[in-house]
Amino acid sequence: MLNLSEATATGDDVEDDLCQELPVGVLRHSPNRCHVQIITVIVLLIYLEKYLCIRTQNLLLNTYIYTLQIYILVNLIKNNISSYYLNKHMHCYALRSIL
Repeated sequence: MLNLSEATATGDDVEDDLCQELPVGVLRHSPNRCHVQIITVIVLLIYLEKYLCIRTQNLLLNTYIYTLQIYILVNLIKNNISSYYLNKHMHCYALRSIL
């Protein structure tokens, strides 16, 4: 097991070792801000679809809401993927700061 003085002394190698020591489930399934944001937006989109589209029979409004849903989801997925590749060790940084 690595201590913090070794982690600060050796840099990225220690960070990779820290990530390898942890179970894969901890890294891949720990909630982060983006996951919470995606879940929140999906709940809001379901609300828009269920309550506004059912209560209003306006085709233009329904089309606008569906277009907005697709736009938001595509942007969330795109931002999530790009942030993953830019910060592929994001979980390691968070775990190291907690330790």
